[in-house]
Amino acid sequence: MKSILALLLVFGLSFNALAEDEKTLKIIHVAGGCCHDYKTQKTILKEGLEKRINCKVDLFVEGKAKNHKHSLFMKKDWSKGYDLILYNICFGGVTDDAFIKNVVAETAKDGKGAVFLHCSLHTFRNAKEGTTAYRALMGLSSKNHGKKSPILVENKKENHPIMKGFPKLWQTPNGELYNIFAKGDKVEVLADGHYPDSEKTNACIWTNIYKESKIFGMSLGHHNETMAAKEYQDVLSRGVLWTVGKLQDDGKPVKGYGK
Repeated sequence: MKSILALLLVFGLSFNALAEDEKTLKIIHVAGGCCHDYKTQKTILKEGLEKRINCKVDLFVEGKAKNHKHSLFMKKDWSKGYDLILYNICFGGVTDDAFIKNVVAETAKDGKGAVFLHCSLHTFRNAKEGTTAYRALMGLSSKNHGKKSPILVENKKENHPIMKGFPKLWQTPNGELYNIFAKGDKVEVLADGHYPDSEKTNACIWTNIYKESKIFGMSLGHHNETMAAKEYQDVLSRGVLWTVGKLQDDGKPVKGYGK
């Protein structure tokens, strides 16, 4: 009888450990707005992340106008039950301060991780208090971008777990380089970008700490071919894992979170 109980205890512990190792990250992906092919990009991002890491991405995509108020943001506790919020949005015309500050508060609730891609950096840029709060959350501030052209992306932090495996220099298939005019005190710039015909650089991959939340951002990603590139997908996956504390120092996922 004691032997049976001992076996059950061992198997029970093993099953619990296995369940813990194989936990699936729950990601809420909010997309929409003007000027981008979100219909295609939502699939690129979902398939890329679910192929690389142990996660499930739920999509909430709506709106084609820059002043659209995403209906998800109007729901109470809309991020409840998720480990991470992934933003790929372009709502630069929204000026409702209270609305924007509610988005910021929900994003940082309970120390949840967040990722901001491309035009998310230009979203909510024309309000007052809301814009200030939103930019503090992201860590970087931008109002405009340069021409459409491939971008040379220089890895500035080769020893950072997110940048492990990222090339020293990567040229994107196409792109828009966002002009950065301010950055927060807790921002760490991981990569700079510049056009092939210019030496002027702007931060394009970064991290931020906002209250208890880890933030990862990439201003790259206007064109589908850039977002679908292996270099983009790999660094995004590591950025996602970093925000939720599941990325090891060597750039590999914590056991149970990789594929």
